Order: sequence, then C-alpha cells, then structure tokens
Amino acid sequence: MSGAEKGLNAAQLRAVTHDQGPLLVVAGPGTGKTRVLTHRIFHIIQDRGVAPERVLAITFTNQAAREIAARVSTLLGQKVHGPVIGTFHAWALSFLRRNLGEAARLPIDEREASALVSRAMDEAGIPLKDLRATREAVSRIKLAGPCPEDGDRLLFCFSAYQGLLSRHGLWDFDDLLVEALRLLREDPGRGRPHALLVDEFQDVNRIQYELVRAIAPSTGEVTVIGDPHQSIYGFRGASPEFLGCFARDFPQATVIRLKTAYRSPQRFLDAATRVIGAEGLASARGEGPRILARGFSCPEEEAAWIARRVDELVGGVSFESLNSGGCRSGPLQGLSGIAVLYRINAMGEAISRAFSARGIPHQRADRKDPFEDRDLCLAGRVWDAVRAMHTGGRCYLVTRLAEECSLPEPEMEKVLSDLAGLSGRILFDAILARFFLSLPLFIQKAMEKAFEADPEPVSFSSLVREGADLFVPGMEAAGLMSMHAAKGLEFPVVFIAGCENGVLPWGDSDPGEERRLFYVGLTRASRILHITWAERRIFHGRTERGGRSPFLRDIPEGLITIEEARPRPRRRPRQKGLFGP
Repeated sequence: MSGAEKGLNAAQLRAVTHDQGPLLVVAGPGTGKTRVLTHRIFHIIQDRGVAPERVLAITFTNQAAREIAARVSTLLGQKVHGPVIGTFHAWALSFLRRNLGEAARLPIDEREASALVSRAMDEAGIPLKDLRATREAVSRIKLAGPCPEDGDRLLFCFSAYQGLLSRHGLWDFDDLLVEALRLLREDPGRGRPHALLVDEFQDVNRIQYELVRAIAPSTGEVTVIGDPHQSIYGFRGASPEFLGCFARDFPQATVIRLKTAYRSPQRFLDAATRVIGAEGLASARGEGPRILARGFSCPEEEAAWIARRVDELVGGVSFESLNSGGCRSGPLQGLSGIAVLYRINAMGEAISRAFSARGIPHQRADRKDPFEDRDLCLAGRVWDAVRAMHTGGRCYLVTRLAEECSLPEPEMEKVLSDLAGLSGRILFDAILARFFLSLPLFIQKAMEKAFEADPEPVSFSSLVREGADLFVPGMEAAGLMSMHAAKGLEFPVVFIAGCENGVLPWGDSDPGEERRLFYVGLTRASRILHITWAERRIFHGRTERGGRSPFLRDIPEGLITIEEARPRPRRRPRQKGLFGP
C-alpha cells in the first residue's frame, strides 16, 4: 500500500487513485474532502511521477490553500518545490504577471475600485448614494455582460469606469479573472498544467467555471470536489448547477460520492439532511446527543444565556464563576472549540457584549474590511507604488500618495526610491516606520500570518484579500461569526443564534439557499449543538416579532429538544416604607 492509500475508506481510496479521465467527487460535510484532495495530489506526484510544478490545485480561501499545502508537504516528506496551490484570483494574478510581464497592470483593492466607480458615476449623473448598488452592477456587467434592463446611464458609467482603469494602468479583482480567461482563449495551450484539482466546486460562479474549462488539461486530468448542499454564495453568482454543468461538459467524468461522515454525530446529520430534504449521511461517530433549541424573549437574554452556557462548558472562566468557586473541569479544555454562529453580522454585537461582561475571551470573524484602517490602506498604496511594474499604475499611486501625505510628487518619488531595494515583510515594516503608521493588534497578527504564507507577494491588495485572515483557528478564544464565515470550519461545540422567522430564512432571500445555509451551520458541530432564538428583535430601529424559524419544524422530535421562550417576570413596584424609601 502506497503512502497515498493509508487510512482511507473504500470511496476515498477510489477517488484518490482514480486514473481514468475527469473526476467529480461529491463530498458531504465531514466526509474527508480535504484528505481526499491532498492524498490525490500526493498520488499524482508520487505514484504517477508527475512533476509537482505541473499540478495546479485551486481553492477559495488562502487558509484552505495553506492547509492543503502543509498536508501535501507532510505527505511528500521531502523539501521539494511543491504543487501550485492557491485561490482563483491568486493564480490569475500570477498567470498574468508571468505572461504579460511589465504590461501587467496594477491590481487595486475594493476601496480604490469604489473610488473610481464614484468618479464614473459622477460622469454618468448617477447619485453617489447609489454607490454600493452601482459597484455591484458594474461587477455583474464585467463578469456576465449587460442585461436588457440596464439603463443607458449605468452602461455609460461602466464604460467610464473601464476607461479610468485603462488610463491609469489598473485592474480590479474582476479583471484578473476576465483577463486570464481572455489570454487562455487566445492561446488554449498557454499555462495548462498536467493535472488540475478544484476544491469547493459548488462555490464557483460563471467566469470561474469557464476558467476551469479553459485550464483543464487536454489529458482530461481534472478533478473537482464539491457538495451541492453547501452552495451558499448565490449573491456572488455561485450555483450548485455548475456541478451538473461539469458532468455535461466532461461526459467521461467518473462520479464518486463520499457518504461516511467523521465530524458530526448521526443526530446532527439527520437533522441537517431533513432540513434540506437530502439523502442522509452515515456518521462514524455514533448517535450523539439531541440538539437543544431554546427560545428567549429578547436578544439580550439570548446572549446572556449563551455566555453563561459557554462559561459552564469550559469550567468557568469569568470572574463570577471564579468568585463563586466554580470548578474548572468542564467538558472542554479550551475556548477555541466553541463557536457562535448567526445569520447576519450585526447579531454578533449583543453576544460580544455578553461575553465581554463575563470576561470570556472571544474573536470575531466579521470585522470590517482591513482596508478601512487608514494606516493599512496608506501602507498598501506605498507598497504597490514601490513594487509596481506598470508605469501607469505607479504614476496613479504616486499622485494619490502625494495628495494624501501632503507632499510634492518629487519628494514622494524620493521616498519611494529609498524603499525600492526592499521587499517582503522587511519592506512592510520599513513603510510603517517611514510614515509613522500604527496598526491595531488584530491587523498586525493577520499581516504576520499573511507574510508567512506569501513572503514575496506580487500585490499588497491581493496579499490582504487572500492572506490576511482575521479569524485565527486555534486561538484560545471562542469564535463569533456568520454562518457564511463558518463554512469549512468545525468545532466541538456550536451555538446557532437568532434562529427565528424573518432572520433564518432572511427576508426575501432564496429559500433553498437559506436552507442550505442552515445545513452548513448544523454540520459544523462535532459534540454539542445548541440553537437559540428571540421572540422579538430590533432591526433598523423597528421591533420585529418573528418567533422560532420554520426550519425547526422540519427536524423530527427524536433529534431535538425544544424549550419555548419564557415570559419575563414583571417586577412588582416597591412600596414606600413608613419613614421613607
């Protein structure tokens, strides 16, 4: 038995050692998707003799890419140049730089792109209050083409925006995919690997799917792994339908389904599959406990109960617990195994306050865009100006920096020249020192990890977008995050908060995708799963009374224990004493 085959079940083994053309692996939550992907890469390199650099693996997050690269390196057991592993955007930027050289434009972050869109809107006579909607429409037009309902002003705005990008030698993140696809279509053999593997295939959108088709080797050595029941990014254009498109466009593809789950116990899996009406998975972890679902009168009571329950689970970390002599022998060893999930990020505020009140360390995965920090944004512009290959892009940034720092452009050019010999983390630290910039601790930590993963990034904006993960798995703190952010993660203990009508499902969102989102949340837990809701919640200054989510009605009684909200006791007015209050 080769190293690629050790510890695999029968279905995993078939997927890892498949050698006859295209392969589609349908992998439910916790069925060993990453294990199959990494062992298949190892099998292609070690057992079939393919050069590592001829293997391309594409995933959706830098964190996933790091994990896959680390596992493959361990399997190979030697210091060799490994396979190419990265996100669609990281691969596209590297591909464009290799093929275009100095003609490759400078990629800009979302803030810079929005600033240019606002200028184009002004030219088109579109009110600036519509910036977000216009930015989304511009992106849609670029990736999918105009719709019949797009008006003349929007199309003029799009044209003006594209003109600004071209004039200044810039690319936004959509351009990276568009331009990479254009080059591949002009020369179909350019940059094709010997083997292509794509993770989380249910998350691809139209242009990413077309890139997969364009990159796919002529040998047919293409593997895609996904789960249609975890397709939750419809707002980005993703659709589980592309799994079907793959089977159509690669008719010789073999389909292998992984049906044994190693993360969640059977009750959690049965509840999740009943919510989406799917075929069940078999758990290797036994039946497990029932899910506890509990209602509260308001979000504050809900948050206070979650905080108290977390305190109990870890044996008491709050001052209240320690002061009352609470034991420190809870069923968990640390807070890193606990996550609180919710539908929208705003719901994390009450829970964060409750955790802070009890002194429970926690981290949130829903922090604002790091580029909203002025100093990081300035550091990024300086970085890209120093490293820029495209003359037009550099001139644009020099002008922007001179305005922001109140320096004449010749002086700014001198500062950039002094930094020109530096690179990587050394350049970043020199920029912070030269411009007297200070970053919050959480951004400092995120940038440290980003540079560890990519010591010589080709673009600062891509480094932050792809590498600066603001949530750090394993940190000794409870995790607070949206269910979207939790995808791909797992925890021994999971709370799903705000599980109420009008929140889950959210408004007029696609009901099918909302069910899949709940499915993702339910399958993050490996030991304990709690669901909570509030009878009333305030959104945008209005009190909404939704009650518990209709999704809970689909979970059979044998899998869940439901405790309805208890009315809050009214305080009796204190009677004044005879001699005063």
